[in-house]
Amino acid sequence: GVAPYGEKIVKIPFTRPQDGECLIEIHVSEAMDQKWAERGHEVTAAQLMLSTQPKTTYYPVNYLEDVTIDESEEHVEILGEDFSMLFDKKHGDLISWLAAGNELVADPLRVNVWRAPTDNDRNYRKQWEQCGLDHIEDRLESLEVETLTPQSVRVTVTKVHAAPARQPLLRSVMTYTVYGSGDVRLHTRFEPLGSLEYKYTHWDGTTHDLFLPKLGLQMMLPARYDRVTWYGKGPHENYPDLGESALLGCYEAKVADLHEPYIRPQENGARGHVRMMALTDILGAGLMVQGEQTYENAGFSFTAHNYTDQALNAAEHTNELYEDDVTVLSLDWRMGGIGSNSCGPLPMDKYKVILREPVEFTLVLTPYNRQSGEALRRMRILPKAD
Repeated sequence: GVAPYGEKIVKIPFTRPQDGECLIEIHVSEAMDQKWAERGHEVTAAQLMLSTQPKTTYYPVNYLEDVTIDESEEHVEILGEDFSMLFDKKHGDLISWLAAGNELVADPLRVNVWRAPTDNDRNYRKQWEQCGLDHIEDRLESLEVETLTPQSVRVTVTKVHAAPARQPLLRSVMTYTVYGSGDVRLHTRFEPLGSLEYKYTHWDGTTHDLFLPKLGLQMMLPARYDRVTWYGKGPHENYPDLGESALLGCYEAKVADLHEPYIRPQENGARGHVRMMALTDILGAGLMVQGEQTYENAGFSFTAHNYTDQALNAAEHTNELYEDDVTVLSLDWRMGGIGSNSCGPLPMDKYKVILREPVEFTLVLTPYNRQSGEALRRMRILPKAD
């Protein structure tokens, strides 16, 4: 054991692998029964990341099945051996994605900057709402379709995002590269078009630039996709400034169990530093998401809930929060910090989401069936970029 304020050097024998994401995990527990805890009670834990790098295998595209384009005045449809994707040409939205006969889309994938305000967001919630961040709308600038190879197609959707009667906030360029394997490499470029119009005055009299709650993408899937596997921080919720107790690992949970039942419903249940996540139904079929280009190369943040952000906003108490017949999946380039501004300081600057220059966010989305192999075994096996 180690006495209070004492030190002890412990040598940990290990063999460093040639590649792969590798870390040393240390758990410290009570060696004897204490008045406050039994023997074995964990006091603290830590992970030490080693310098080895994960290896990604890129397979050639020319061995895949062909994909075709079927275009009409209203839609663009991408057809593969066992999947189809349907884009609405009026709005540029992916409105249907069928994989092995299963529909993955209940509501299209869209840019999202909003989170249901937390108790610590309450002092600048008004400014967020004055900027219209809770009801951002988009306008399609262009939709372009091109065949890259017989086995790959690219759909590029450019939109401008703004609240009603407000100046444009940002432009998004979402590039869907669809491969004959069914994989979709989704590259999103967020370009700032204007700063938020309002400042925030802290209770101590200091004035601050307003920041975004988050920046990422959100879609809805049918409610039957109610099981989650992820490789990232967990098992409990964690945020950029609330993550020391969450350890990197592979976890599983039901969507309902990701919810944190705060007395006043609010943003909750995020998991950060995620390399891969899969959302499936009871049979193991669903959608797998991998982060290929992420903020500081540290993975993305996700939430999965069976209610919408609007439902969280509307409810004053937990018993007023009702489930919807969908699974709401948020995939965030950055989730804003929580801070302690209900009675203390704002989030630290490094945890604020402020879009000052264009940023890139690349995910690989794959129709997934657990029966074809565990998600971890299929990680970092991606189509070669064109």
